[in-house]
Amino acid sequence: MDRRPLLVLMLVFAVTSCFEILYNMEEEQDTDFYLGKVATDAQLITGNGTNIELRYSLLTTGNPDALLFHINERTSALYTASVLDRDALCPFTSSECILKLDVTAISPINDFFEKIKVHVRLLDINDNAPTFPESKIDMEISENSGQGKSFPLDGATDEDSGQNAVQSYRIETSDVPFILETTDFADGRALLRLVVDQELDRETENKYIVKIVAIDGGINPKTGTVTLNITITDANDNPPKFPKAVFNLTIPEDIVPNSVILNFNATDPDENENGRVLYRLSSHQSDEIRRLFKVGPTTGELSVISSLIDERTTSYRIIVEASDNATQPLISQAQVYVTVLDTHNNAPKITINVLSQSYYAEVSESAPTGTVLAIITVKDPDNGQNGVITCSIDDINFRLVADGPNEYNFVLNRVLDREMIEWHTVEIDCRDYGTPPLNTSSRILVRVLDINDNPPQFTKAIYYVNVPENDSPYSGILQVQATDSDTIVPSSYNYSLLLPEEYNNFFTINANSGVITAVVSLDREATPRITFQVFAEDGGSPSLTGSALVEVNVIDMNDNFPKFTPESFEFVIPENQLPNVSVGKLVAQDSDARDNGEVSFSLTSSADIYLPFDVLRNGTILGTRTLDRELIGQYNFTVIAYDHGSPPLTSTAEVKVTIQDINDNIPIITFPSIGGDLLYLPSDTLPNTIIATIKAYDNDDGDNAKLSYFSQNSNKTKLFTVNKFTGQMSLSRHVAQSDIGTYDLSILVQDGGNPPKLSYRTLTIIITDSSRNLSEDPSTKIKYFAIAIAISCVTIVLSILIILAICLIRRKDRQRDSKYPESVSTNSTIDTAPEHNNPDIKVNGIYTREAMQKTLTDTLPRNNDTFPRADNSPRALATLERVKKAKSPSRTQPEIISDSVAIWDWSEHHEGPVDGCVMRK
Repeated sequence: MDRRPLLVLMLVFAVTSCFEILYNMEEEQDTDFYLGKVATDAQLITGNGTNIELRYSLLTTGNPDALLFHINERTSALYTASVLDRDALCPFTSSECILKLDVTAISPINDFFEKIKVHVRLLDINDNAPTFPESKIDMEISENSGQGKSFPLDGATDEDSGQNAVQSYRIETSDVPFILETTDFADGRALLRLVVDQELDRETENKYIVKIVAIDGGINPKTGTVTLNITITDANDNPPKFPKAVFNLTIPEDIVPNSVILNFNATDPDENENGRVLYRLSSHQSDEIRRLFKVGPTTGELSVISSLIDERTTSYRIIVEASDNATQPLISQAQVYVTVLDTHNNAPKITINVLSQSYYAEVSESAPTGTVLAIITVKDPDNGQNGVITCSIDDINFRLVADGPNEYNFVLNRVLDREMIEWHTVEIDCRDYGTPPLNTSSRILVRVLDINDNPPQFTKAIYYVNVPENDSPYSGILQVQATDSDTIVPSSYNYSLLLPEEYNNFFTINANSGVITAVVSLDREATPRITFQVFAEDGGSPSLTGSALVEVNVIDMNDNFPKFTPESFEFVIPENQLPNVSVGKLVAQDSDARDNGEVSFSLTSSADIYLPFDVLRNGTILGTRTLDRELIGQYNFTVIAYDHGSPPLTSTAEVKVTIQDINDNIPIITFPSIGGDLLYLPSDTLPNTIIATIKAYDNDDGDNAKLSYFSQNSNKTKLFTVNKFTGQMSLSRHVAQSDIGTYDLSILVQDGGNPPKLSYRTLTIIITDSSRNLSEDPSTKIKYFAIAIAISCVTIVLSILIILAICLIRRKDRQRDSKYPESVSTNSTIDTAPEHNNPDIKVNGIYTREAMQKTLTDTLPRNNDTFPRADNSPRALATLERVKKAKSPSRTQPEIISDSVAIWDWSEHHEGPVDGCVMRK
């Protein structure tokens, strides 16, 4: 809410014939609050009735109230110098708060002087809320406290006065057995009494929380609260009692410090600590009382503790409190009115307020007689003849003009000649009419001034200068020059600078020559441009000053290296990207200007010529060819940033480019082979027996290289299972007689990519009948025995031929070792003939060729449930053809996967061991 219209209406002033005016204003107004024009409100009229130019000022020496205001020396507009707080300026009083000012109106040319007394009445506003000494109080009340029993509480204080102070109290908490009574004290506080209004029973209710509210009398009332935490116990109900409430004393001003002036004897009918009386000065009174008086806490002796001779106050009101020593003490107050008699003669004290801005009075040599130069105030704290004062001076050039009790105007008595005497020392003597009379002397120094009304003028209003950065300190950058049209001033000037605070130590100026020097080496990046003021002060009295602006433009030098942000770079790109795709962008800053701050980028000269990246001038990194993570997964190289200065400055940074894997490789299966592998499995193989392991790998990384294994077989038989994670293939159940036959399994290996990639292989499994053992057929044994005898005979006959051809036979044997596969045994034990070149295979102790062929071709039934096919299929014929070739005498042993399984790897090639039977696990 804007209160300014109301405040304007309250700025009421009264004008008296002796130039006294009164302003009313509310406290807490903003600084520079306008009260009025003093000259207009005082109806000030010059002596001859003509308009003359007056200068207005406040008399501040000896008057602290004047420091709270300031006045426009030309218009006499009076303003506040700060926010005025009535409660701080006039504490402990409910009467009016009057601030007294003296305003002087003088003409520096005409013989005119007037003093206007200004009184400012500071009106209280409700800006303070009541405040209790404590926000929470813990109390104990005896349960046998009867109805009407009271308990004292400290009332709330309010720094406001009058109606804005505390007006009432109330209990805000409902349904409590207490009421509130108040007793007002002389210091503005109130003693609250919490009165028991109902019978207390601790066994029924042993605790109460009571909230008391203090309310002031403002238009918008403010409140303060205190919370009572009451514990019901068993009780101190009598406060100390003074013999009387008011004491009147008269003491001399020269009373000896520490003298006892009154003994209090308050009584308390309570017993023990509840009846022990303690004394203290009330805290709600001025600090002056505590400085001059004290009371003994146990004796009750009121003493003077400081000399009263130099005190201006002639009467005091002292508030003394007596309290018992109970847990909840009771308090009483007494007032002591002390009157101080003037029994000591003090010498007068002289206060001089010169009407100039220096410690001495100044007067122009052309000033007329009667010009007021200073205000002299004489004070004497004595009374009667001891306080009657008269003053005189010993210089006929000046005189004293009385201006009220003990106040004089120091005025010019004759025109002065500065060329004869520039300085005058005038002694003032003031004495009282005491017995014996006392006197005091003081001196006024008066300087006669020449007239100087033209300030110096610089040759330019603004000086522009260019200074290179990093220049040597203490280098002269500019010389300024000023002129003055006055003839009474000397030809030289006192030059000075006014620098911004942040550049306070950057420049200095020669006071005589005007040469400005750069004290420090300038940095354009920190301060590209600096503007400051230069002053020239002439030698006039008073001196006049001219000013100009100096603008220093700092020229950039290439003194900053490009700075990478961050200091190193990491980029990630997927493999197989097309060339000329952006990998990332380099960032570097250079705080220099123009070309010195323009940054470009490139690879270092030592970069690998095969590096698949290029760096553009703007910092963009391009891939120059398609990248394959499986060849190189990461590239590290160095880049360079350079500015365009002369010479250029450079910085380097490390760059790491990580090639991100994509799923661009299918799984590679090493078993089964591309041409397919053949695996023989006896029918008596137990379930869960591992019969083979799928072998595969993937050149990708991470999930793209994580492989899973599957097999596709008949949904009817489900003889074989593959572990998805290990690739191990096992028999899932017992082999039935109907299961004996040939199975073509489609092996699938899948990676973990999204989408996944797949590879396929075919594995042929032949389940043989373990119950048909060729070694148990008698006719077969006889047949093989005859064959053995025949072969032995032929061997003896042809032994000589064999010895001669042994070298050729060995050579052929080696060649056949690398071409043809061995035969396969489906039994758990495989024996070979003692000689290395024996082509027969022993099955359960009997060597056979044709039996094996017969077993493979005639006796094994085909299983039509899994990939059914005719016996004359190309793959069946190829299988029989490969078995027939098992007659080679140089076959290697098959890989034994278990006691009952051997794996044969058939290949379409016809070179070396690849064409033979290769054992795989």
